[in-house]
Amino acid sequence: MSSRLSLPVQVGNLTIGGGNPIAVQTMWKEPLTAIDSTLINKISYLSDMGCELLRFAVPDLESAQALGELAGRVKMVLVADIHFDYRIALRCMDFPIAKIRINPGNIGAAWKEIGRAHV
Repeated sequence: MSSRLSLPVQVGNLTIGGGNPIAVQTMWKEPLTAIDSTLINKISYLSDMGCELLRFAVPDLESAQALGELAGRVKMVLVADIHFDYRIALRCMDFPIAKIRINPGNIGAAWKEIGRAHV
């Protein structure tokens, strides 16, 4: 099996693509609320198991705040997965979150609805 040549992309301290080894990634399944030692320990366990990048769904500004706090407390590369509301992505940019993943198929729809509400 041959692989497609890709350009390297830097995500935090991790380089993905461009002939680099495949990065082990996972998606966090629980709602992100309180940042406590249990959460930190679970992330440390994932890291010990070889996970290098952890994605979080960020459905609201409170989750963005929590992920921002978490990003300052762990070494794992964290990614904010944003849908519907561009303001959440903007808030995530205030923190050391390594990557912000936006779904372009639904961010535009939310922008149009927000725009209509202010006309």
